[in-house]
Amino acid sequence: MEIIEFANEYKKPIVLALGFFDCIHLGHMALIKRTTELSEKFGCDSAILTFKNNPYKLLQKSGDNPIFTFEERVDILRETNLNLVIAAKFDETFMQLSKIEFIELLLNCCCIKAIVCGYDYKFGKNADGDVDFLSKTCEKHSVMCDIISPVCDNSLRISTTIIRSFLFDGHVEKANELLGRRYFLSGKVCHGRKKRKTFEFPTANLEMPNNKMLPCESTYATVTTVRGKKYKSVTNVGGKPTFGENDSTVETMLADFCEDIYGEELKIEFVRKLRPIRKFDSPYDLKEQIYKDIQWR
Repeated sequence: MEIIEFANEYKKPIVLALGFFDCIHLGHMALIKRTTELSEKFGCDSAILTFKNNPYKLLQKSGDNPIFTFEERVDILRETNLNLVIAAKFDETFMQLSKIEFIELLLNCCCIKAIVCGYDYKFGKNADGDVDFLSKTCEKHSVMCDIISPVCDNSLRISTTIIRSFLFDGHVEKANELLGRRYFLSGKVCHGRKKRKTFEFPTANLEMPNNKMLPCESTYATVTTVRGKKYKSVTNVGGKPTFGENDSTVETMLADFCEDIYGEELKIEFVRKLRPIRKFDSPYDLKEQIYKDIQWR
């Protein structure tokens, strides 16, 4: 799968999926599936347009971060049959593009045979463009426009907003159902941290990017991938009040593992919330609780 910058020329004909795609949920996957089906029908490449930075900051939506980082989304997209990712930077210039300028820029840079998007897709300055305008513009340029209906799970319309609310409340099991995979964090193990000898098994503190949404502060049942191998784990998102540490961190405790992994990349998949974070009377009491936590099934 190739990655190019937005507005760069791509000479091969493509079917293009349009959207934000900040988490690649089941609705997005349906859109991607349709994109690859049409690309096979037309004998051309399949492509997707997504943002490589955090649009929420410029839109002044305080506290909002993408569910998955751009790098994490690319890893997910590599599991599909997509040929191309068009990476756009959401900045002042992009935000000021009119709906006409946006479509014309795409058509001038790429040989687009068809465009696929969701029924509620918006684009252009002040989100002035909608699927009706897109369809009419595509028709003028002899480009097929395929609008995907909402995808539902037990009558619940799958959306990024719903998934964000589940993660905000710690309902990772519900979020996972709509994502079609486990919510996960990926990052590097911080240097300078030592094993908590009190627990007698290793902990890994993740160096987290500041542009990713975390679930609510709690202790979670997780599965951590280290060097390509999965380990049962318990992950604390938030402070460590028993030790007088209130800064929010991501700390994972791995079962059946005793190697030095400082500086290495980990992937932590969230299975379910185990309990809220609280201050224990002593490190020993916390140790006893974590031993119970790690027995999750």
